Amino acid sequence: MAISITIARLLGVELFGTYAIVVSTQNIVLVCSEFGIPLAIAKFISEYRAKDSVSSHVIARAGFKIVLIVTALSVIAYLLLGDLIGNGIYQEPLIATLIPLSGLVVISTTMIILLQGIAQGHQMIRVIALIRIANPAINLGFIPILAIYYSISGILVAIFIGQMIIVMFLLARFRKKFFSISKVSVQPNRAEINKKLLSYSMYQLVGGLLIVPVLWLGNTELTIVSGLESLGYFAVAFALYSAMMVIPQSIIIPLMPRISQLSVISASSIRKSIADTIRYASLLLFVVVFSVTMFSTIIVEILYGSSYSSASSTLSLMAIAAFFYALTSIAATLYTGTGRMRSYLILNVIGSLSFVIIAFIGIPLLGVEGLGLTYALTYSSSFVLYLTFSKYQFKMTYPETILPILVATIFIITGFAAIFVLEVGLIGEIAIYACGMITMALLMRKDMMSLLKGLAALLFKHRLRTL
Repeated sequence: MAISITIARLLGVELFGTYAIVVSTQNIVLVCSEFGIPLAIAKFISEYRAKDSVSSHVIARAGFKIVLIVTALSVIAYLLLGDLIGNGIYQEPLIATLIPLSGLVVISTTMIILLQGIAQGHQMIRVIALIRIANPAINLGFIPILAIYYSISGILVAIFIGQMIIVMFLLARFRKKFFSISKVSVQPNRAEINKKLLSYSMYQLVGGLLIVPVLWLGNTELTIVSGLESLGYFAVAFALYSAMMVIPQSIIIPLMPRISQLSVISASSIRKSIADTIRYASLLLFVVVFSVTMFSTIIVEILYGSSYSSASSTLSLMAIAAFFYALTSIAATLYTGTGRMRSYLILNVIGSLSFVIIAFIGIPLLGVEGLGLTYALTYSSSFVLYLTFSKYQFKMTYPETILPILVATIFIITGFAAIFVLEVGLIGEIAIYACGMITMALLMRKDMMSLLKGLAALLFKHRLRTL
């Protein structure tokens, strides 16, 4: 989030919209360069470690080789299509000149994600935390200087340099842990491992190629209908939406390999693990999302400046989308962790189709708010779809989960309507906010106590270790 704030303030609304176009286009190439391999590596390393197998290192090496080849091909294709993207689709020569630098960022980002996938498979949570903290911290050291002199070009170069520093450090520090093969008499079948990686990753690749281009299509339609300035406002809302994703990402990183291990050791424990995780996550998410929804105007003006205040209503809609996307992501680990990728792909196809339909209706009517509404409606319907599918495929039940989520949804939507439709004053906003927080605290008091006890135990244990 600190990076987006810095870039938005340095570039201004319209140039920030141009940067958002480059990033959204770059994300499509990133899906191709990853090829779904990082998630496959995380899953299979977790499974093989649960079986006490030495194959985990072979999986990492095989995945690394596949990604290097696919990344090279993807970036070459990206460079060849640069003129068509910049001058043909967007009729903006600046975008065409930024494509080569964007290609460098694709390479460095792919390496970061791949190494993070290996660390996730080994459940090296501290390494993942190091990546997530060091990446923005190092980038912030380069971005302001290069952006002042070279604008968007400087920003892309700064991101590439910062990410490559992290990649070099990780390869130097953890190369033996990630890639060294144990000296054993019987080596695992590498052809079989390659086949497993590719068969699993193919569903992830197809799913990504359904979702990411669809999101790019939404940005493109908004640019065509309302211009780069409107996309700049949406980019601010999307950056804060991404910041809210820290909560589900922090949950999913250890959860996915855990589900993979349980699918081998104790499949019956998976249902309870997912249901409990969704319930606890809904409590944490409600506090963040409801706060952002109610005070979006203040948040935008403090962080980005008054020139971006038009993004406040879109931010509230994206906060609602964040709530449901986070819960959907947790529910999706039920499929990715157990390897049911065909069902996962079907659900992604349905979600992508609904996004396109809503976007082509909402954006021409409501502009930037229409794109925010598209995200909110798509992810809320996807969550309902995941719950329905999991009930029949995994015999999942959510007796203690549905009511808190339903109440949270009512308060979030009520808060949005009160501010942006009824336009209640500050006292009304505070009253609705207090009412929502108190109601959820009473409704989920047992879960709150469990979370606080767990946090206290974790902090106390850490303190004893340091002593």
